[in-house]
Amino acid sequence: ITGNNFVLRGISAQGAVYRNGYRSFGRTDPIMVQRIEVIRGPSSVFSGPIEPGGTINIITKRPSNKAQTILKARYATFDRFRGEAIYNTPLGTEKRAAARFALAYENFGHWQDFAGHEKTVFGAAVDYKVSSKASLSWDFQFLHHFNEPAAGIPYLNSTATNSTIIGLE
Repeated sequence: ITGNNFVLRGISAQGAVYRNGYRSFGRTDPIMVQRIEVIRGPSSVFSGPIEPGGTINIITKRPSNKAQTILKARYATFDRFRGEAIYNTPLGTEKRAAARFALAYENFGHWQDFAGHEKTVFGAAVDYKVSSKASLSWDFQFLHHFNEPAAGIPYLNSTATNSTIIGLE
């Protein structure tokens, strides 16, 4: 839920997260992820700045020349729901270009009333093969996330009434 806040070897890697080799400052939904590469240790050769914990590179899924439609739905306790729709198609008769579109909606309830989160994701990727050795790729993701944190746990003791424990969710 917290985005790209990774910890490598006990050190925050928040400034060392890349998406397809380019610096990433936002969140990436799993619907768009092919794999995650982790380079442990100081990685100044790869990324420039010396990050003592390491570097993370998120590789996104690319479109293929195979026409495909995928629909998925999950439902769990506390009214947790996630629905996904993925559409992949070749473009043109020569199949030199392909596009992939992905849409996800997630609504997680909580055991406390008025708590949970809601997320909407739209992603798109287009690849165009210019020649046998060159291609152009375009990748996009829009993510809207709304989080309603759980309230603290109220308790009573001899010194205070109507107090809450801060930090427990």
